[in-house]
Amino acid sequence: MKTLRVGLAGCGFAGHIHSRSLILVKGSKVSSKVTVELVAVADVNKERAQVTAEQYGWQNVEQSWTDLFKHNLDLIIVALPNGEHVEIVKKATEANVAILLEKPVARTYAEALEIMEAAKDNQRVRVAYVNRFVPAAQRAKLLIDSGGIGDIRMVRSVYLLNMRRPGGTPDWRFDQNLAGHGASDDLGSHHIDLINFLASDITEVQSDTRIWDIADAPVATNDDAINSLITLQNGGFGTLTASRTSPGHPLTGYVEIEGSKGALRVDRSYLNDLFIREESGAFVQKNIRPVDDFATLWAAPTVQGAHPFSWYDCFAFQMAEMVQMAAGIPLETKWLASLEDGIKAMSITEAMMASAKTNERKKVDFPEV
Repeated sequence: MKTLRVGLAGCGFAGHIHSRSLILVKGSKVSSKVTVELVAVADVNKERAQVTAEQYGWQNVEQSWTDLFKHNLDLIIVALPNGEHVEIVKKATEANVAILLEKPVARTYAEALEIMEAAKDNQRVRVAYVNRFVPAAQRAKLLIDSGGIGDIRMVRSVYLLNMRRPGGTPDWRFDQNLAGHGASDDLGSHHIDLINFLASDITEVQSDTRIWDIADAPVATNDDAINSLITLQNGGFGTLTASRTSPGHPLTGYVEIEGSKGALRVDRSYLNDLFIREESGAFVQKNIRPVDDFATLWAAPTVQGAHPFSWYDCFAFQMAEMVQMAAGIPLETKWLASLEDGIKAMSITEAMMASAKTNERKKVDFPEV
């Protein structure tokens, strides 16, 4: 049996949720194929790294991510500020280590292209666009690809949170020097990738952004909100809205896709439910059946009823695929976002930012891969 030695760079929110996912995978049916070993964790705040190690069972604690590579890793999970992505991807590629890279890929499109060049010989880099693992999104993908809603005509995307509020904690995500773009990349890129994945690539944008004046809130130097008109490669069109300053929205997020035969909606508040509209009426399709991907990762959902999956489960589904891919285990279905997918999303947000500055429509500069 293959043993996979794993390291984690960064112990913020993403680091914790990936650690939890690894624990779930260790207790899943994947354990019959590969042994997952939590070797080392690193964070500039060593106390925070120590807490993470104790909570999830990481064997070693480091203060610099560079020290992770002395532990002979097979897989590294990168949950660092975006400005550190270029160097750690270079180092991991040199060490022949698989990478699960948190989104967005980098601070800028130029840095994303630098990562693409650095990792051109590393075929085991994936980007953590976890919305691909929402059960309803996976069912939507199968329905769309089978022609179930016909030709794609329109899309509508909304992603609203309230992250930068009075009394909030200063965070690197609000700093353009550390994060690059704001809500557009931190939030909006999730749905950009989902639109590319489900419907068709975004090829043109016209956008507007805002940075709100919020008293006693952390200072922001990147966008708080973005609103975009988008054009798809297949000729469809639509809208994309993202905001990290929306009071009353702990999380509101959905993507609606309209086709020539019907429409569907993937809603983050209803992870297991695909909302479908046809000429004959509207209905909800549940996606917690034994035949659905990842449904039997732990046990068949019908043993004591079809219990719904949670947001944490979606991260575990993502990690289960990442672990198997990194271990060289063949997979029938591949849902993970590739590095090229991540760079494509970055090219779209870059075009959105350029459009917002000039108030002009912009074509997306897709990378040659």
